[in-house]
Amino acid sequence: MTRNASEVDATTLEADDSLIEPLRKKLLHEFSTEVVDKELNDEALSRYLVARNNDFDKTFKMAKGAIQWRLEKKPEEIIVSDFKTANEQGSWRFAGYAKNGWPIIHATARLWDPAKYTVDEYVSMVAFFMETNVKRMDPSRPDAAKHFAIFDMKDMSFLKSDLKKIRQLLKIVSDYYPERLGVSVIINANLVTDYLWRFSQMLLDQRTIDKVRLFRDGYLDFLEEQIGLEHITTDIGGTRTEEWPLLSDEDTQDDYVWTEKI
Repeated sequence: MTRNASEVDATTLEADDSLIEPLRKKLLHEFSTEVVDKELNDEALSRYLVARNNDFDKTFKMAKGAIQWRLEKKPEEIIVSDFKTANEQGSWRFAGYAKNGWPIIHATARLWDPAKYTVDEYVSMVAFFMETNVKRMDPSRPDAAKHFAIFDMKDMSFLKSDLKKIRQLLKIVSDYYPERLGVSVIINANLVTDYLWRFSQMLLDQRTIDKVRLFRDGYLDFLEEQIGLEHITTDIGGTRTEEWPLLSDEDTQDDYVWTEKI
């Protein structure tokens, strides 16, 4: 299991709130008030500051890039039919909630065939899941405003190692949704996983790297502690007999907004 000695620093750093207003003012030199207010509120700017260790210039560069990406990609408007081929493979699914309230995204390598669709479609899928998973979070619980990601790497091969797509995944998670990741659990790791993880570490910031847990085996105790066997499917050792459902082509992000009944 990968665990970095700097983990404590990565999880306890707080934003320097005195920098939020200066950041907003500088962003307003680049974008309209309407755009800045819509795309990056104070809570978002706080996360960006933490992601860049309260370095003003680095945070501004990151926030500016994120706004530009959001204006171009419009992630809040993506619907499932925008990534129809990727969705039909079922490699990414929403998978309930961890015990601490973090909504889970479960990715399965054996179902992934990246050659069947474009990088742009992959970006749409990842952005949909990132954007929608935020909406799945309980708004009354700031401590639950994190993603819990599971990547089952069983049967991952070099033929599936589409580095262009993986590069986009890393950039979206770290640059456009900073400090949203709570933990990324990589299970059934193999030699290909080792290669991809070395590649990933060259592109990720240390704070994100420190949130990754890498298992070749022996992961079930961790997942049971964090999620519960009843919410883990039988193919990876849990007791849930039903697969987590595919998204429907008609689904929109609003279909997954948090409710007390979830």
